Amino acid sequence: HVLAENQEVIMIRKSLTSKSAFVKLYDFIQSKRKYKWEGKTITEAELESFLLNSDRKKRKKAFYLLNRRMLKDKGLIVFIYNTILQDKKIDDQTRNYAKPWDSKLESEEIPNDVLDALVECVRNSYMQTSQRYNILKTKMLNLKKLRVYDKMAPVAVSNYEVSYVQSKEWVLEAFSKFDQEFYRLAKKMFDNPW
Repeated sequence: HVLAENQEVIMIRKSLTSKSAFVKLYDFIQSKRKYKWEGKTITEAELESFLLNSDRKKRKKAFYLLNRRMLKDKGLIVFIYNTILQDKKIDDQTRNYAKPWDSKLESEEIPNDVLDALVECVRNSYMQTSQRYNILKTKMLNLKKLRVYDKMAPVAVSNYEVSYVQSKEWVLEAFSKFDQEFYRLAKKMFDNPW
């Protein structure tokens, strides 16, 4: 799927003004959005953090503020998304990939039959697993009904803190049990921070 050198140069140059440019545009627009929250002006990233809040009223308020903005900007969002999809399609056609995911599978050296098995497994168990999860989360949050703004709510609050030194020891211990080369590289990174 590698093209001739002059074609690869064109693809690289094209990438600067296609998908990556639209991703940067969306990120730029998103970074400029501001919201009024409890007497302060906050960024979208700060507002999104309230979707993880244990206070249901704050989750709901954050969800609806974000949703209102998305609806207001939906024309732009749809345009950016469709442009990115079209760019991916052009790249795949140019490189003769049959399916949209083929380039990613190839870059990760994953055979198609592995993806097929994963998709089949998810299809066969998704409804049952997601329903069980939603029922369990509803009970754990002590709610009558789980709403969309409850999906990311924490089910337990912990003040448990772990020191950097303890965390480092756990990481190194886990790596040493997994693979000595991983352990050696991780230890080197901790001993000589880059």
